[in-house]
Amino acid sequence: MIVDAYRKYAKALDLEERPALETALEELEKRGVVVLRAPTGYGKSLFSVAMGLAAYEELWQRGIAKVIHVIPMSSIVEDLYSRALERLTRKGEDADLKQLENALLEKYPRRWVGYQSWAIDADFKDPLYIWSSLVYTTFDSFVLNLYKITPLRAKRAPYESARSAIIRSLVILDEAHLMADPRGGKSLAVFIATIKSLRKLGVPVLIATATISDTVARLIKNAVDDVKIVASTVKECGKGGDVLVHDYGPKGHVDAYLKAIPLEELKNELKSQSFKKALLIFNTVDRAVRAYRMLRGEYNAVLLHGRLTLGDRSEAVMRAKSAEIVVATQVVEAGVDIDSDLLITDIAPFPNLIQRFGRVARREIKRGTAIINIDKNAYEASKAVYGENETEVTSKLLREYTKADKRLEVEWRNPCPEKNTYALLLEEFDRRAYPDIGRRYDVELSLALQTLNDLPTLSREDARNIMEKYCGFVRDAAAVPLIDPECYNNIKKPDEIRRCILLVSSDFLNNKKEYIITNGTIRVVVEALKRVDKMRDQVSNTLCKDRGVNEVSTEEYELPASMLFNAKGEVDCRKALALDYYVAKHIGTRAVVLGVIINKGYVRGEGLI
Repeated sequence: MIVDAYRKYAKALDLEERPALETALEELEKRGVVVLRAPTGYGKSLFSVAMGLAAYEELWQRGIAKVIHVIPMSSIVEDLYSRALERLTRKGEDADLKQLENALLEKYPRRWVGYQSWAIDADFKDPLYIWSSLVYTTFDSFVLNLYKITPLRAKRAPYESARSAIIRSLVILDEAHLMADPRGGKSLAVFIATIKSLRKLGVPVLIATATISDTVARLIKNAVDDVKIVASTVKECGKGGDVLVHDYGPKGHVDAYLKAIPLEELKNELKSQSFKKALLIFNTVDRAVRAYRMLRGEYNAVLLHGRLTLGDRSEAVMRAKSAEIVVATQVVEAGVDIDSDLLITDIAPFPNLIQRFGRVARREIKRGTAIINIDKNAYEASKAVYGENETEVTSKLLREYTKADKRLEVEWRNPCPEKNTYALLLEEFDRRAYPDIGRRYDVELSLALQTLNDLPTLSREDARNIMEKYCGFVRDAAAVPLIDPECYNNIKKPDEIRRCILLVSSDFLNNKKEYIITNGTIRVVVEALKRVDKMRDQVSNTLCKDRGVNEVSTEEYELPASMLFNAKGEVDCRKALALDYYVAKHIGTRAVVLGVIINKGYVRGEGLI
């Protein structure tokens, strides 16, 4: 049984017993799809390490050759990949990823842990999931591999190699609440299609989350027959129909308050608090950068958000371990292993707040304080990012549980849907915020993806046509790679270029097009494939055979901005998705676009503002 292998290798790795996880595995062998509801800090993240080791050592003989751990954000992929290598090699947190990878090779005869994400500066990349028994991957990349396109640099790789790897795996969809946006739209449609497609392929699927809504859980049950929900709870509580495992003892205590803190008063608020490590979470990059600039002179502070280059982000993640204050956006909301005793967060939808509260009193710290900032600007930022409905529902709900001293009368570590627990408030938020989710669910996209999966006659070209029609599968806007020129001009080796790259949405560029356009042109860095004559006599240097070989070189080209933008001056989604093709056609050779060079706006350590 799978669960026996898990117990064996979890014990070998000194992981704590997790009866709910074991029950989920037992149910998984019976029915194929299981939803695991477990509170933040439960220990879901290291589960895949034991399962991956089991696949590497013995489960491959029983049809599970690998474990694919799917995560919604690149920042979480990096954190979990690092923690997995630390656990397997027994190296400390001070080692960087490449040192950890080398330590893994010293301990095991082959490389069996890998990742797929553009935003990791390491060597064990496995974009098609071929080489590794344990792979950490973003949801975007997983969907591209499942639906016959393959991600980024592996665009021309045989997609059936990736699909065959998926078919022989156990798939973990972790932090599923971030993949299945209950507001509807593309992400929820793709999430449901992915589960249905994996079931048709016979792939066991474990969906793990602390805050998946009841509405989404019902959609999963309607989409796939015989789904079971396994819930980790405290004694004598839970939902009818769930498999309840009473194995959770609340860790740490959080005192939460509602306060209006204008950004200019943030420093005074921090001075009034006693803390060892503070985490400040803002809903927008601009607010996070402004706060960081105010604090960095007096505190050991670090800034983390989604518009940092790979190199700057890697350095920030390392610094965050010892920083006194971590200033961040929602990139630290899930999966990232930060243990703070003070959290100040912009108001956000209730499920997001629960995830943010999971970064307080997480391990060694036993008691912490969380302040939800309801200042006007924080409120407006939440509406801009998450929507007015979700923000207002959350605001009303929080005020209903706020006492005269502004303290929230909520048990933030109790997963039982009982009076004054976060679980009950989560249900109430779900009921008020998403009464009509079924009507917002994009059934057409979901069916198109399932058809791609079901019909072997449909190829990569068919998949790309669907992707261009919907401007991508997962994101609401196309992602465009950019390059920091200061970093690019100082690299010593071609493979260091990736440290200079950041991804931004087309929506951001539509408002900041001057960041990359100069006099109607853009500058791009590409890896170009050229035919080079190599067959020459070593003495006379004369051509001895009419034969050449392909060489890859890194080149910079100035191209018309119309190669990326449309006549309205907006990023054209189809052009962004097929930028390699348009650039290759223009320069006359096969090419992979590494990024568009930024003209202005990027500040080292602060990101693209």
